[in-house]
This record gives sequence, structure tokens and C-alpha cells, in this order.
Amino acid sequence: MRALVDRSPAVLMALALATQASALLAAAPPAARAQTAPSTPLGCPAPQLGGYVVAGQGRKGVTPLAELAQERWLPNGRIEGVRFSRQGKLFEEQRYLASYAVMPGCWVAVQRADRSGLMPSQVALDGAGRPKVGISTSAGVVFTSQYLPQPERPCTVSQLDGLVISQQQGFTFQSGSWQPNAVIQREQWRGGKVSGQAVSSYGGKREQAPYTGSLNLEADCLGRLREVDGLGGVYNYRVVVLASGAGYLYIQSDPGDLTVGYLAHQRP
Repeated sequence: MRALVDRSPAVLMALALATQASALLAAAPPAARAQTAPSTPLGCPAPQLGGYVVAGQGRKGVTPLAELAQERWLPNGRIEGVRFSRQGKLFEEQRYLASYAVMPGCWVAVQRADRSGLMPSQVALDGAGRPKVGISTSAGVVFTSQYLPQPERPCTVSQLDGLVISQQQGFTFQSGSWQPNAVIQREQWRGGKVSGQAVSSYGGKREQAPYTGSLNLEADCLGRLREVDGLGGVYNYRVVVLASGAGYLYIQSDPGDLTVGYLAHQRP
């Protein structure tokens, strides 16, 4: 049986307009055609490719978790990166591959993998398509993360010269369990050397101490930081320096203390 075709004036006009629009789009240069079609559902911006530093913290049951990563978002939903992670007293460093897929409403689903399996998360994009914040969607895990842009340019220790200030929270293993800690720091950098003052609360006990340290900067803006305070404490961190000069992020590798922090350079 032949299908019935609606040839009312309204339908014929709509068909004519659609045909005209298709012809104009086909004749437009590639740049113009790209601008006419939204890259993601609901007109949201496409995920912006490039480098990012990711820092996160949370818990799996009673075990604290922390992560610091540097990664590049590539075409076709691919991510390549290097990750420093803590699960309780365990510290790991590994390179990884991951994937991302666009979701409705300016969100992105990210799939990473570690030794325990897949680590799915949901990430919110800003108005330019940059990832900003993420949350784990793994059952039994409470974990959030923030994303900072990482320009593709070299890092130097001199980028940190000047005043750096931070505030952070983490966990300290005391009396058989993980207790919360909090630290604020005010420090001065010069040529890869740091001296500062830290005020902290470890399990509710206040401490204040001066400290000094040095940064060994490696390739790709990664580094190792070792600090010694006036109370005899020694602290070791893996570091990602922000190529923009905005400061640095670190994650502690000492088994008894679990901290990830963003230490922001204070520009005039």
C-alpha cells in the first residue's frame, strides 16, 4: 500500500525551508558548518582537549583515599596520564589510559582503571568545556576531585619563587585508626628551596613549626619534595608544578600521613 503524504501548505513550506537550510549548510565553509552544530547534547560545549591536573580525596569505607594526577584529554574520547594515589598507607605511582564520553547536561563520564578495577566518575564541564569537578560513581566510594588547567609548556623551579600559601585537610594514622588533620602553610620559595611556617591540627592537637625543604623537579612538571620541620618531622611528597605559575599540588607518600593539597602562588 502506498504511504499517504501530507501535502498541506504548512508541511510543504517546512520542507522547502529545511531543504534550503541543508543547501546553505552544505555550501558553507567547514568552519561555518562546525559553528552551526552543537558539539554535545543541549548545546553544551565539547570537552576541551589539553592538559589538566586532577586532585581528589575521599574514603572507601573507613579507608581514606587521595589522588594527584596529570593527564591529557585527547581526541576520540581518550585520556593519557600519570597518577600518584593513596589508599590508606599504600602509595602507588602509575601511568594510565582512560576514556571519556559526553553525557546530557554538560557532564562527562570518565572511566579510569587501577589495580582494583574500573574507577568510573562523573565530571562537570564549565562554559568553555573545561572539566572542573568530578565525583566517583563507584559503589562504596565517596570521593570528589577538582581539575586545574595545565598548559603544555616547560616548568621551572623559579616559577615558584615568592610567597605560597595553602590550607588542606587529610588524615593521620594514630592509635590504630585514621584521624583527621588540617594544616595551613605560609612559605617562601627561591631557586627550588622552601622555608615556611605550618600551623596544624593532628587529631585535634594543635602544632606550629617552621620547616625547610627542597624540590627536585623532573620532566613534565613532576617532582619530589622533601621537607623537615623544627619538631624533627620529615615529610615526603610527589609534586605537580602548574606550568602557568599558579603554584603546585602535592600528595604525601609517607605511610602514616595522607594529604593532598594545592599550594597557591600569591602574585602581587
